[in-house]
Amino acid sequence: MTRMVTEDTTVHGAQVPAGSAVLLVIGAADRDRAVFDRADEFDLDRANVNDHLSWGHGIHYCLGARLARIEARMALERLLARLDDIRLSPGQTFEPSASPAHIAPRELHITFRGRAHG
Repeated sequence: MTRMVTEDTTVHGAQVPAGSAVLLVIGAADRDRAVFDRADEFDLDRANVNDHLSWGHGIHYCLGARLARIEARMALERLLARLDDIRLSPGQTFEPSASPAHIAPRELHITFRGRAHG
């Protein structure tokens, strides 16, 4: 997200003059070691798993968050109902996407077995 600085300020020792554009990378906030133990690990079972900022916060909370969650749940339920033994392909490495706004793999290779449907 890009925001305009409204008054001269200092961020971690760097002067940021009013009128400057700053780029906020929300994905980086979700890896804050002051908030999350083992912040670089993907852990859905951590005690404070819902303390992330992925959907924004306050008046900036994403209006589409609820719909996106419903769509993701439906897609994953249908996918997982059709596949068995899903795992990362051997030799899978993490190459980040080129987007400065998202922390995500460029590619994700998986192997699986399809379930027989009758």
